[in-house]
Amino acid sequence: MINPVRYRPQHDDDEWADNIVSNGFAWASTTLLPSWCAAPDHWTSKVTASLWTDCPCCLLWRGISLGLFAGLAIGLLF
Repeated sequence: MINPVRYRPQHDDDEWADNIVSNGFAWASTTLLPSWCAAPDHWTSKVTASLWTDCPCCLLWRGISLGLFAGLAIGLLF
C-alpha cells in the first residue's frame, strides 16, 4: 500500500515540491482516476495543457476539491 503523503510521481526530483498537499494530489491523480490526464484527448488533458506546472493533473485535482469544499462552505452559510 502506497502512503499518499509520501507518494512522489515519476518526476525530476529537483523541481518537485515535496509536501503533503502535492504528494497527496499526485497520488490521487494516479490512483483514483488514472485515465485522467493520461490520454491527450481526455478533457482533463485539454484543460491542463496551458498550465505551466510540474503536475497539471495535481493542480486540477486541487482546484476541483478546493472548489467543492469552498462551494459547500458558502452554500451552508447561505
